[in-house]
Amino acid sequence: MPTLRPTKTMIISVMFLLFWGTNLYLYYDITHTPPTPNVIDYPNPVADVDDATGDGSFSDVDTTVGIVGEDDELGLTAVNPLGLNISGIEHNLQFVQEINNEPYMNPHFKLAKDHIPIIIRGFDKTRYLKKVLEAWKQVTNIHETVIIVSFDGIFPDSIKAVREVDFCRVKIVINPFSGNLYKDRFPGRDPTVCVNEADQYGNERPYPYTNGKHHFWWIANYAFDSLWVNTNAIAFFEEDHLPDMVTYDLLKSVYSKRNELCEECAGIALGSHVDAKPKTEKHFLDSIALRPVTPNLGLVLFRSSWKMLKDRTDHFCTFDDYNWDLTLTQAGPRDILPKHYIYIEYNHIVHIGACGAFKHREQNPDCAIPQKLLKMYDKIQSIVNDFDPYSTEFKVNGKSTARLHKGFGGWGCSRDHELCMDIAKLYG
Repeated sequence: MPTLRPTKTMIISVMFLLFWGTNLYLYYDITHTPPTPNVIDYPNPVADVDDATGDGSFSDVDTTVGIVGEDDELGLTAVNPLGLNISGIEHNLQFVQEINNEPYMNPHFKLAKDHIPIIIRGFDKTRYLKKVLEAWKQVTNIHETVIIVSFDGIFPDSIKAVREVDFCRVKIVINPFSGNLYKDRFPGRDPTVCVNEADQYGNERPYPYTNGKHHFWWIANYAFDSLWVNTNAIAFFEEDHLPDMVTYDLLKSVYSKRNELCEECAGIALGSHVDAKPKTEKHFLDSIALRPVTPNLGLVLFRSSWKMLKDRTDHFCTFDDYNWDLTLTQAGPRDILPKHYIYIEYNHIVHIGACGAFKHREQNPDCAIPQKLLKMYDKIQSIVNDFDPYSTEFKVNGKSTARLHKGFGGWGCSRDHELCMDIAKLYG
């Protein structure tokens, strides 16, 4: 059976579906025929800092997962393996458009005037996400805010889990620039892109590591400059960040005291998963430090800092590090962002992502949550049970500054730079 070739008109129609009428640069060369894939798959994106070996190289990763099942509960159908690549893209983007245009669920919940919106970025780890959503349900006053779950691909089980949330306003969005929607075309794993370009360590474009930075940049732009243009702070979490019961009240309390604690800080950091010894002792509950963001366990970014970052889009989009959080960290010593965040020393968040974004799945194929982490979480819950963040007088007990660093690499492809820069032009 001969392979059909997509026409220029077909490709342009897909661009319209993606950008919904916005006047955005076309990243795809519509004069060339894309390769035809054997199957549309949805690899697990985003890279944790420990995925870099430290010497600028990248470990081998397995990104093989199944296609969307036929006649599944979300109304998706499997893509014919003999079909056109463009048909798969169109199928994906139509679904993304439908999801992103859906209204908030649970609109009967009334938002507090001083609420802080919460974004949870998801990467197809449904077991983690379900546990995290169960934890958010127990968080005090979570009903007064809104949660956006932003997925980096079409993950039916995870989407279904979010649809079952009943404790606050919630909305699902999907990053329309995720490489997971494309397969063999940029921003997916495109063998024709940046062939002669490398990062500072000599690595070729290390897809799917590039997905994580694009995802954060898109949802941050979308949230600050489209969804919540009058909001002064937005909290960013991930699907393996397990919050304790006071997390939301803690963020609101520290935010209300930000001028006393650190008027010039860029935001609030709830800890770092690279800390050697998590601080779970009761005497740390009122302890604050002024530190760079580092690989984070929850981050509140202030709008004032967002405006600074947006004014220097070139830094975020060209700095040679595939980690979005370390890119923010290095904005400090370069005088692009304030050098410090209000860093909450007590570990109110447990990082349960034991199998990593790409690694360790051979030892833990089901991404089971280690019991020691759940015991730590139970201990934290028992300690904060009688903790009132609003009446607490927080004490600043330390201060540190990030050293200038050239980045961990993985972000040397000019097409990634261009896509990132153009995303910034979509909103605001």
